[in-house]
Amino acid sequence: MNRRYTKEEKLKFVLLLRQGKFDLSLTPEGVSRAAFSGNVRNWARAYEKFGDDGLERKPARLWTAGEKAAAASRILAGEDPWEVASAMGLRSPSQPLTWARKLRESGPDALKSMAEEAFAMGKGKQAEGNADQAELEYLRTENAYLKKLLELRRRAAPRGSGRKRKPSRN
Repeated sequence: MNRRYTKEEKLKFVLLLRQGKFDLSLTPEGVSRAAFSGNVRNWARAYEKFGDDGLERKPARLWTAGEKAAAASRILAGEDPWEVASAMGLRSPSQPLTWARKLRESGPDALKSMAEEAFAMGKGKQAEGNADQAELEYLRTENAYLKKLLELRRRAAPRGSGRKRKPSRN
């Protein structure tokens, strides 16, 4: 069972752990004790590092394959996964550890997201890019036309002493 915990629930378990009163009998029904105790330890680390904000859910962020590879390489080189995760603004090292495993087992192509793969294959946002490119080309052409028109008007304007000419009576 994949359960979401509120900030208040997480804080309750973290405080119990810090007071030495945490017991695995507190594990919610349908959740494995090992997974739950691991979650509580992760929440405690996040709480120590970030305070109450460390217990709030953050919106998902899309990482590029390059960012994933850089983080995974640091972990595979022996750097502490918690330090790597913290440097990336993550509250847990689980995601960078997953990237490190994928990089080690399958190479850098395994770190590409489905969106990156779709873009590389000419699908996805590339169609949007073509529309943007067409609009940019149109605007450049329009800009060149207006510049030419302005230049023609300047050439046609009478040159004189700077005084306004009186309209003719014809």
